[in-house]
Amino acid sequence: MAQPATLLQELKRKLSDSVVKDPVPSAQSEEHQSPPSSQSLPRSLPGHQKGLKYFAGYLAEQARQKARLELLQSCFLGQKERMSDALHKMHVNDELEVPFYGWEYVIVFENPDYPRPKARGITQTVAESHFTSCFQGEMGDYRYQQDINRQFEKKAFLDAFQVLPESTFVESKWNYLPFKTSQPSKMVNLGGLLKETEGKWTVQSSDPKDYFTLIRNVIQTKLALHVGLKTKLMLSSSGEYIYMLLLADELDLQNEAERINYYLQMELGASDIESMEPCDKNLRPLGEVRSIGLEPLLREIKETEMGLYDTSSEPLVGEEVEDCKRYSVSSIEAEGVAPEQWLGFREFLETVRDGLQQLREEQLPPHLTFKRHQQILEKAYLKVNSAHPKAKIMSLWDRLQIPAPLAAYARYQREYDPTTSKDIYSRKPLFRLLA
Repeated sequence: MAQPATLLQELKRKLSDSVVKDPVPSAQSEEHQSPPSSQSLPRSLPGHQKGLKYFAGYLAEQARQKARLELLQSCFLGQKERMSDALHKMHVNDELEVPFYGWEYVIVFENPDYPRPKARGITQTVAESHFTSCFQGEMGDYRYQQDINRQFEKKAFLDAFQVLPESTFVESKWNYLPFKTSQPSKMVNLGGLLKETEGKWTVQSSDPKDYFTLIRNVIQTKLALHVGLKTKLMLSSSGEYIYMLLLADELDLQNEAERINYYLQMELGASDIESMEPCDKNLRPLGEVRSIGLEPLLREIKETEMGLYDTSSEPLVGEEVEDCKRYSVSSIEAEGVAPEQWLGFREFLETVRDGLQQLREEQLPPHLTFKRHQQILEKAYLKVNSAHPKAKIMSLWDRLQIPAPLAAYARYQREYDPTTSKDIYSRKPLFRLLA
C-alpha cells in the first residue's frame, strides 16, 4: 500500500500536468487560479485525508474549467453541434419550431461576404480591446465569478481569433479605412464563409473565415448559453444582411424579473378593483354611502364576490356573513349625485350582479377571473351611460379626469403554485426585459 507522502507527490505531479494556464495574467486571476504550494497546506492533517481531498477537488475543478474552455472555443468557432449538446444539458429545447411571427426581437448584422469595396484586416490587440469593452463575463452568484468567467471567455475568443485566415490589411485605430501594414492581422470581412451562386447563398465551411463572423458567433453563444434565449439566423432576401431572431420563454423572463427586482404593473382587478366602482363628488363609493332600497342588491353582490375569490367552495358563515351585511345601514349622505344617477346606479348593480354570477359558474383561473371582473364593470358602465347620456355615473378615474384606470406597480415575485398570486401581474411588461 502506498504511503500518504507518495500519494501526495503523485497528486501534485498530476496537478502540474493538468493545470490550465491563466488565460490573462492578472492579480485577481492568480489569486483564484494558481495551484497551492506544499507550504500552504495545513500541517495537521489526520492521515493526510484532508490534503488528498483538497487536491482531488482541485483537479476536478481544473478538468471542468478545461472542458468549459473547449466548449466556449467550439461555440465561438461556429460548431453548432457542441452548442446544441450544451443546451440539451441545460434542458433547453433549441429544436422547437417557432413560427416566423413568434420571434420577439431581431439583431441585424452585415453579411461579411457581401461584395464590399475592399477586404479589411484587424490585429489581435484591437480585437482584444473590442471584446474587453463590449462583453461581460457570465453572471455568477458572486462578482468575482463573473470576472473569472470573463477571463475564460476572453481566452476562448483569442484562441478562436488565431484560427482566422491572415490578411494584408489592418484596421486603423481612428477610422475604418484599410492601409498596408507589416503587422500580422486577420480578415475582417470577405472571408468566404458564404458564397453567392446564381442568386443563392450557400455555406462553404463550418469555421469562421473572418472577424465579423467570429463576433456574430460570440454574440449568439452568449445569448443562447448564458442568457437562455432561443436564437435563429436568417439571411435577407438581397443577401446583404444576416438577421439573428430572438425569443425568450416566459419562465426565463420570470426568473430574470425576479432576480433584478423588476417592477411590473399588476392587474387592476387584483390590486384595486374598488376604484372601478361608481362614486360621488367626494370620491366615496356609492355602495358605501346612504342608498335606500339598494342594500339587498349590494349584499348579494358582496356574497358573490367573496365566493368568487374564495378557493374553499364552502358556504359563508360567522364573520363572513356579518361582513356581507356591512351595507345594510349607512348614515353618510352622497354628495353631487342626481336622482337619475341613482337609477343608473341600480341598473349598474344589476348588470354587475348578473355578470359576477355567470363568472362564478365559469370557474376560471385567478388571473382570468381578475381580468373578467374588470371587464364586467367596464361593460356595465358602457351599458348604463349609453342609456342615460345626461346622467352618467362616474368612477374615481372619471372624477379625476384620468382617461384610463392605472393599476399599482410592485416588485415581481414568482411563486411556484400556478394558482397563486403570480398571475396578478400583467404579462406584456415582462417582454420589456428583452429590450
